[in-house]
Amino acid sequence: MEKPLNFTYEQLKQMPMIERYVTIECSGNKRALLTSPTPGEQWQTGAVGNAKWTGVPLAYLLDQVKVKASAVELVFTGFDSGLRPDMDRPVNFERSLPMDKALLNECILALKMNDEPIPHKHGFPLRLIVPGWYGMAHVKWVSQITATSLPFKGPFQAIDYVYLTNEGDYSNAGVSGQFHGTWRLYLAGPR
Repeated sequence: MEKPLNFTYEQLKQMPMIERYVTIECSGNKRALLTSPTPGEQWQTGAVGNAKWTGVPLAYLLDQVKVKASAVELVFTGFDSGLRPDMDRPVNFERSLPMDKALLNECILALKMNDEPIPHKHGFPLRLIVPGWYGMAHVKWVSQITATSLPFKGPFQAIDYVYLTNEGDYSNAGVSGQFHGTWRLYLAGPR
């Protein structure tokens, strides 16, 4: 970024805001129903939700910091971290977003969910909202955004949440993010 900036939560609250009604589905939704065992949380059904998100358009923030023309992706780092069996140190959850997607006015850095501050379990204080992408792309607890001129290869981008053409072969792993395949219809009954 040409001029790196730090924004406080209070400063973000004073910036232009937009609202988006977004359905977020965990990429592992229905994982327990697969015929071949797959690692990860064994979701049945129901790892999907819809909410009204309010936040600063990502394009507006990028305009404020003057991202270099060489940037191809933005890396979003969450405050959450932990140990992985394939690494010898704690690692933060990080995912990237292509610049062409980030510049669309639909992506926001949300401060509110359903007109209230985001509940902690849903990403307070800041959550990236990327309509049309699976849940892992909606990074929770955002602490940092970094522009990069190379495709991001962090473990939650290049090892987890990928499509493998050959089991165990990550050399040609396809990064998932956008919804692929058939859309589902979810109906909720009366409460």
